[in-house]
Formats: sequence, C-alpha cells, structure tokens
Amino acid sequence: MIPLAPAEFEYEWNARLAAALQVATEPFERAALRARWAQGYLDYEYFRWRDGGHLASIDWQARTAAIDAVDRNDPALLALPPHRAFLNAWVRAEARRLLRSDPARRVGNVVWLNAAFEVVERNVSNPTVRDAVLGQELLTFIDENGAKGVQPLLERFDRIAADRDAVAAAWQAYQTQLDAEHDHLVEIYKVVGPASLAVHIFRPEGAPARRAPAVLWFHGGSGDTGAWSHCPAFCRRFRELGLVVLQVEYRTYQRFDSTPLDALADARSAVRWARANAPRLGLDPQRIAVAGFSTGATLAAQTLTVDGFDDPDDDLAVPARPDAAVLISGCYEPEADAYYRRVLDGQADLARLSPVVLAGPGLPPSLVIHGRADRTCEFEAAERFVTAAAGSAHMIALAEQPHFFVFSAPPARREALDATTAFLAEAGWIDRPAP
Repeated sequence: MIPLAPAEFEYEWNARLAAALQVATEPFERAALRARWAQGYLDYEYFRWRDGGHLASIDWQARTAAIDAVDRNDPALLALPPHRAFLNAWVRAEARRLLRSDPARRVGNVVWLNAAFEVVERNVSNPTVRDAVLGQELLTFIDENGAKGVQPLLERFDRIAADRDAVAAAWQAYQTQLDAEHDHLVEIYKVVGPASLAVHIFRPEGAPARRAPAVLWFHGGSGDTGAWSHCPAFCRRFRELGLVVLQVEYRTYQRFDSTPLDALADARSAVRWARANAPRLGLDPQRIAVAGFSTGATLAAQTLTVDGFDDPDDDLAVPARPDAAVLISGCYEPEADAYYRRVLDGQADLARLSPVVLAGPGLPPSLVIHGRADRTCEFEAAERFVTAAAGSAHMIALAEQPHFFVFSAPPARREALDATTAFLAEAGWIDRPAP
C-alpha cells in the first residue's frame, strides 16, 4: 500500500480496521487490532519517505488519530506483542521527528537514545509502562550499539524507574559491554565534536613485535546501528593467523545522527591512522588490510575505490587506500538502495561512492565472499564488482546462502573462514597452512 497517496491509504487502511473490528469481540483482540492499525500508519510514513522522499505532514490528522486510539498508558496491554511492536515503532518515529525538528539535539553521542528518552518521558505517564519501554530501549541500544555514551541515561533511568529488575538488567548489559574493553589496547584515532572514536587493538600471541600485518575491521548495522565488538568469527581467525586486528568505531545514525558520508570519512581516517602509527604499534605500513561484514564490507570496499570525502583534519599525505581487503556480504552498489539515496539526497554524486562504478584494474587484492541467496545486498552486484575489478578481486560464492550466513549457517561460515586463510596465504601475508 506504500504507493498509495495519503488520502487513499487512509481510506483503505481505516476500512480494513473497521472490517476487522466487526468480527473481533474480545477487548484484547480489539486492542491488538488498533495497535496494528496505528503501526501501519507509522510504517507507511517511514517507507513512503524512504522509497519516494515524501514526508507526511506533521499535522496529518489520520496518523494522529490512529496513534491516539492506542492507550499508551495501560500496563495490561504490554502483554500483547502487537502492542509492544507498536510502542517500539512509535518511539522510533517520534524520536526521528524530534531529531529532525531541532539541530541541537543531533550533536554529540547516543543522540537517538536521548531523543527516545525524551519522547517516552513526555508522553507516557504510567510508571509501569514507562519503565518497560525505557528499559527495553536501553537493552536494545546497548546490544546493538555498545555501551559508549550510555551511562548518563542509565543513571537517569536508575533515578526515575520503580522497576528495579529493569534497572538491574540495564546495568548488567552495560557492564558486560564495558568488560569487553578491558583486555586489550584502546586508542583514539579521531575526535568528532564532543565524542571520540576509538580503535580496539588485538595483538595475537606470537605476533612479531615489529612490522606485523594488520587488518581494520568495520562492523555491520546498515549505518544505523552497530558496535566495534560485532565481528562474527572473522576477527578471531585473523588473530589466529598472526594479524593484528584493529576493530574500528565509526559514526552511525543512532549514536551520531550521521550519514554514510560520515562513516566513509571515518573509515578513511582509520586507515590513515593505522598507517601513520604503524611504527609505534609494530605494524607493517605496507600490509594494512581492511575487512567487514555487510555495511562494514561496503565501507571497506569504498576505501579501496573512492577518492575524496575526507575528514578536513586528516593528513592527506598519508594514503587512505588499504593494501588488501576481505569483504563479506557487502553492498557494492549502495546507490541502488532507496534508503542510501534518500539519506544522501543532494549531498553527493552517488556514482562517486559506488564500488561497482569505481572499480578497475590495479586495485589491491580483494576477497569477496557472498551468498547467492542474499536479498539484502544483491549477489549480482557483488559479481559486477568482481568483474569490474578486472582480476584484482576473487569471488567465493556460497550456494543458497542468505545475507546473514555468518550467523545462521556454520558450514558456510567455515567455508568463508577457510577461504580467507587461503586468500591471505596466496597474497603472501601469512605462511601457507600445513596440509
């Protein structure tokens, strides 16, 4: 129904609700229907903007009426999955509107979570519902984005929440993330306004003290979420092979209200930082690789192919192009994605950001690992990138595997890891494994 104009959508969607309510008799059943109805308006609004750039009027009365028809202060409704799904969608939609309405709110770290707290505290008066929603928002944010910058909001939740179990769960999730940062070297490679961006450096046992090969890892998350620690098996394999692993923090939307251009600038800054600091860190400045999954693979591919889009504080005399790449489930034609186009509308020539358009002979050696059944980042685009690279890139095509095979298909993940080992051996970065 997304192609429908707002008035047409309103007529059709309201008619569907009316028909469903005629046969629903239980109060909870009717409440669930109203929650689905209201979420439909939120989803329509989002996807109509994403796919066509059409912003709904801020005073669209039908949207407001649908949301107001759902009781956001009834704790009993929390037991209904459609109601919880509506609350989640409503918080996200209102946080987006809040951030869009005030540039001052888009400065700093964890900007989305700050906006979500403001939305809930303004609009939800029942303490049970408020604690449930804010507690879940904290858990989700920490899981998807890490712990950095969250402590002030955790302390705020601790002060206002009556549900002490929810408070304890949030603190536990936060502490678990913090504990992951205490067993390795962390260095700041860049400062953006009031926030710092770090690389998390893992040196394998037995790695040479001088001139070890290194790989910078860029996490996935669609540019919206993600944390440096999200690395499904590949960072561990790199370390086992003797590479120093630098897991990179870069700007994402939920933390910084950022765009893909910000993330690309950060990726290029990180490569430059690793190369410039190679002598001090014991790295080989001629063997600085990049790797990533999903959006992280797209960023890594862009460091291979894109010129420009640099941070103004970077030392441009230090090369930002890596010396090799391992790319897992990447999007190599990001300009084909409606969300990518919408976020960057008018900000850049998208052809200058496309690995497929920009690839050619002479790129650093690259391994492209992709599932043939990937519907998130098309397999055919990965093939076009490898073809355009004209011998510089090698493809491992995983039969019948979807985008997230690294999580869902252990045999395919092992195949990908073994291909990575063989690729690095062929490139001369590691010794060939014993047969």
